[in-house]
Amino acid sequence: MNDLTHTLGLMRSELRDVRSVVNRVDHKTARLAAANSTSIRNGCLTARTAACALISRVTKRSAAAVAQQLWPYDLELKAATGPARTDTAGWSAELIGVMVADIADRMLPQSVFSQLRAMGLQYTFSGNSVTRVPSVQPVPSGNFVAEGAAVGVGALLINSTNLPPRKAASIVALTKETLQGSAASVETSLETILREDLTLAVDNILLDNVAGDAIRPPGLRAGIAGLTPTAAGTGNTFDRAVADVEALLNAIKPAIKPALIVATPQSVTLGNMLLPTPAIRAPFLPNRTVIAIDCAAFASIVGTIDLSSTEEALIHMSDTPAQIGVAGSPNAISAPAQSLFQTATLALRSLLDINRNLRRTGSVAWMTGVNW
Repeated sequence: MNDLTHTLGLMRSELRDVRSVVNRVDHKTARLAAANSTSIRNGCLTARTAACALISRVTKRSAAAVAQQLWPYDLELKAATGPARTDTAGWSAELIGVMVADIADRMLPQSVFSQLRAMGLQYTFSGNSVTRVPSVQPVPSGNFVAEGAAVGVGALLINSTNLPPRKAASIVALTKETLQGSAASVETSLETILREDLTLAVDNILLDNVAGDAIRPPGLRAGIAGLTPTAAGTGNTFDRAVADVEALLNAIKPAIKPALIVATPQSVTLGNMLLPTPAIRAPFLPNRTVIAIDCAAFASIVGTIDLSSTEEALIHMSDTPAQIGVAGSPNAISAPAQSLFQTATLALRSLLDINRNLRRTGSVAWMTGVNW
């Protein structure tokens, strides 16, 4: 009996040793896989950071602790949970490129802005400095020359276009119940909310005809007279579409990278035409409106996103915001106002430095009221 007990004890001890070795191997294998992975993060860094900020409020823990528990192998996320300083090694000095790519690829993937940015000149904010983009006209600067002959000089560089920081901002309110469930589900929900919010904010202004000021950049159609579309009684739908597209492209030539921006119904017609010119579908563009643009003239700049959460504020629940209370005679009170604390709700504020401009005049043409 004593021998059996002794044998069982040895077996238990050996089993514990085996389990310990297996656990160490599993841990080292996981760390090795994470270190050697070319894509450690297969989710959205922006949405994941927002999830950490909100979940930390609900669970009363630090964002760093939430990141360590829910996404332990996300190296960028763990680095981003520290104080936000672009001049500090190990934080956004190294993460600016990652965050900017994440915003363009994940947060604004189908937006008109991101598609134009992909075909144009891309810049990244550096602190609060103003980025200057060369402004050129696409005219030939040289010619064939004979042996020993002088080569002509073309002064293509006319001036520069400034791209100062412009702030796109939004606040979304969520109930605490929204943040219940798996971390992946929370990340997916926040990614969807932020993507729709940012796309609306960026594309609505991009596609309008309002002049820019110190707060917002100009719309693509600002200061440009619209062309007259082909009359409804001229030929068939195909003929009218071809005539309008030709007129638009002729208006922006010589275009290096021409593209069309069209409302959803017109995208169907152009899709059936199999045009060689790219067509970008713009759900927020007014129906029967078409824009032609030389993407080579489109310069854009994107910074990192600033995400802040709270559960204690009083906010004005409106998409046309105003101060909660304004002194006057009589005093004005903005409504509806909601206490986040009283309703067990959290708010997530997003601030994104973003701007764009055109490097040359004559690079955009548009028409509305097309008959196809």
